[in-house]
Amino acid sequence: MRQWFRQLPAASRVAVIILLAAAGFGTWWWLGEQRALAPGQAAARHPDSYFHDLDIVRHDVNGDPEMRVTAEYAEHFEDETWIHLQELAARGLGAGPGWQLTANRGRLTDDGVELDVHGDVVLTRNNPGKVPIELRTTELSVNTDTEIAMTDAPVTVKQGASVVSGRGLWVSLADDYLRIESNVEARYEK
Repeated sequence: MRQWFRQLPAASRVAVIILLAAAGFGTWWWLGEQRALAPGQAAARHPDSYFHDLDIVRHDVNGDPEMRVTAEYAEHFEDETWIHLQELAARGLGAGPGWQLTANRGRLTDDGVELDVHGDVVLTRNNPGKVPIELRTTELSVNTDTEIAMTDAPVTVKQGASVVSGRGLWVSLADDYLRIESNVEARYEK
């Protein structure tokens, strides 16, 4: 083939080289356009495990129960450290004041330390000898090791007829400390 190419006049060799380069560039451009027309769809993900009516109890290092999480449906993916939950409820089982949480959806780390919830989130904290405190928001993160719950979303806190609302929240589930970060409005009634 080399001999054939060398026997061509110089102008013809240049034309063949330009034609091959144009064909290569055209192929490269066409493949780019095809990728743009059909964006790379992620491969369908399938859970490595799924559960109906999930009921998980997390225990501390001494074997004492700390938290119970239930969900209508849950699934876990091999490449993630989270269990994805639908229609869930969680309840603190530790020694301090009890708390209960419900949400439309959420995720729990494999080790049960982090719980992130979304949707219609309601956190109720028992208040021995007093009216329970009810917190409503659209998203909340709970660390069960530190018993701290946080959100940057709008929040409403009710205790009896008293209402406090604002944006952002930091609350200790172990004691009576609650901080609303901004846009705070309050109505106190006895």
